[in-house]
Formats: sequence, structure tokens, C-alpha cells
Amino acid sequence: MGWGGSDARMREVAHGVYEIAIAQVFVNAFLVVGDSLVLVDTGLPGRTAQLLSAVRQAGRDPSEVRHVAITHHHVDHTGSLAAIVRATGARVYAHRLEAPILRGDEAPPPLMGRSVGSRVFLAVLQRLGPTAAAPAQVDHEVADDEELEGTGLRVIYTPGHTRGHVSFLHATSGALFVGDAAASGRRGLTEAVGNHDEDL
Repeated sequence: MGWGGSDARMREVAHGVYEIAIAQVFVNAFLVVGDSLVLVDTGLPGRTAQLLSAVRQAGRDPSEVRHVAITHHHVDHTGSLAAIVRATGARVYAHRLEAPILRGDEAPPPLMGRSVGSRVFLAVLQRLGPTAAAPAQVDHEVADDEELEGTGLRVIYTPGHTRGHVSFLHATSGALFVGDAAASGRRGLTEAVGNHDEDL
């Protein structure tokens, strides 16, 4: 499908797990389909219509989105969180170190590039688009190795990119949602290429 309007491009990456490509950038959200629906991350601001379109493409109704699991607070992972919660009433899960930033109670730490190229890239991003998401509720602050009831997800604490970064393991499908703790390359998982980790 194209990128016009509310269209979303998605593909099934594991049984019951759909990758939702967000616009024309390297940002994804994921939909886990079960008795209820789980979104893992919500992409950039203004992508709510695309996310809800993806839910419909999976043959489900947006009202069935009952959970949103957040890997970390960066705007490309949480930009549409507040709007998704308003549209669906879903519960939000995030690590206790990310929750104050998501709620708007604490400012996010500044992004610091490790190289000249990454510093230039970050400076351009700050001029071109939003650097923070609208404040959103966090209903449950997750802990390492916690099973999130009703989601099929287990929390794995993976700090580094941010202090409270977490990954989520979906045991049924074997899918591991790593946020920006790693990246996928031609040879499989690689070090994330964002070059702006809080603690490398």
C-alpha cells in the first residue's frame, strides 16, 4: 500500500506478529495479535491513523487494542502514544526510568552524538521535526523478567540506549522486540546505529 492518508504498510514477521512501517523512515511499530491486541511502540507523532489502519488490515477493530508496550521514550517510538491511548483506551507499559519522561514530569536527556556525523544528523533532526512526544499516561511501570498479564510479553531490561530501555519477548512466536538496543542488518542483529546512546 502507499503512504497517502491513513494507509499503513505492514507484514507478518512471525505468527501473529506484524511489523508496521511508519512513513518513509526507518521506524517501526509492531502489532501482536491474540485474544486482545498489543502495540509495541507507536512511531512518530501524527501516525495514529496509520497504526489504526494496520489494526483493521489485520482484520481486527481498534477497540481491541488493550495494551501498548513502550521500549523507550524517544519520540520515534512514542510520538503517537497519547493519541493511541485516547483512541483505544489501552493500558501503557514502560520502565520506571522512562515513565516520568513519558508522562511529561521529567525532561528527556539531550541526545548527544558520539561522532561529528551523528551530531550533525541530530542537529538537523531537531530543526526538522518534534524532539519529544506529547505527555501520555503510563499505567504500569515494568520490571526486568516480568510477565505482562494479557499481553504474552516478558520484559527484558536492556539499558544503554536509554537508562530505562527494555525489550519484550513474545514467547508464543519467538519474536523479540529490541527497540533501539540493536538493529537488524543483512547479517542479522547488529549494534544499533543511532550513535546517540545514553550509556554505550
